[in-house]
Amino acid sequence: MKIVLATGGTGGHLFPALATARELTAVGHRVIFCGDFRKNQKLIEDDGYTVVNIDSRGITSLNPIKILSAMGRAMTAVFRAGKKLYDIKPDVVCGFGCYSAFPIVLAAVILRIPCLLHEQNVKPGKANKILAYLVSKIAVSFQESTLYFPPQKTVLTGCPVTIQFPAKSKNDLLSEYGLDANRQTILIFGGSQGSQKFNRDLVSILEKLKAQYSFQIIHVSGYKDFSDVKDRYLKTGIPVQVFNFSNKMAELYTMADLVIGRSGAMTVFELAMFKRPSVLIPYPHAGGHQKFNAQALAKAGWAKVIDEKYFNSGEVSGAIEGFLQGSSSLSQLSEAGIYQPDAAKKLAREIFICR
Repeated sequence: MKIVLATGGTGGHLFPALATARELTAVGHRVIFCGDFRKNQKLIEDDGYTVVNIDSRGITSLNPIKILSAMGRAMTAVFRAGKKLYDIKPDVVCGFGCYSAFPIVLAAVILRIPCLLHEQNVKPGKANKILAYLVSKIAVSFQESTLYFPPQKTVLTGCPVTIQFPAKSKNDLLSEYGLDANRQTILIFGGSQGSQKFNRDLVSILEKLKAQYSFQIIHVSGYKDFSDVKDRYLKTGIPVQVFNFSNKMAELYTMADLVIGRSGAMTVFELAMFKRPSVLIPYPHAGGHQKFNAQALAKAGWAKVIDEKYFNSGEVSGAIEGFLQGSSSLSQLSEAGIYQPDAAKKLAREIFICR
């Protein structure tokens, strides 16, 4: 079979598509990526996949003139996507829910090519909400997502992840990273671009806890604040390893006793995969998707969710302190039932039977 995966360049959409592509190619299918990839195109090509770029932009303004202009661009993108699909002649198209996938899936529907959607977040975005009524099937990552889609064509597959468990043990990794196996390790990251609140305010919160508790930090700051974050920790005397970026998140999760971060879909599933308790501060914009993702993990007893506006109210400090004391419910985890290790296989199968 020839399969088109329609997605975009952001990791939350791209990584599940890559994990699914690997499953599909492993059983002999040909996979082509279509979308607006920009700087992440090389990541796909390095995996050996053909990339077809279709320029697409979302509606980012409420200005009527800009909305009309965006709609015009969208229709042009549908036409271009249709021409590309006509040339490719795929057996199935699978869309991964971002704005750049929308014109490709819509063009596939018009051309009567079988289509499936995959939704990574609990609450679907506008693209998948609209397309759900036009496609043959919708695959969801969270059980809670089934409420948003037609039940007769919705299936739970979980969210495919590209991350894998490292070969080295936790203690071996701590030694390799220059960290102490006798201290509690807190992993902090605010997403791929970092977060000023995490980089600035969390250091101050941790400094106040340092005198009473024995812990150490792994902090992924993003490129912009890297030097400033290192300087801030140096002044506190807290044992720390600061990275501007890490492509070895599996190792960082393995070393962590507690994770403080955002709650994009991929982060939530990685936390469930590594069974790591977390304090989650959802990114408050982008439709509020992260709040619903975080609540799913909190419902399972694996996360404490704190609204960003209460960041400095004492809630974040209290949540960290409760964990370090062992008095938090996060210290006794049950099976979350969110991460599904065979999610990529399940989604690949649904794509195959969708034709």
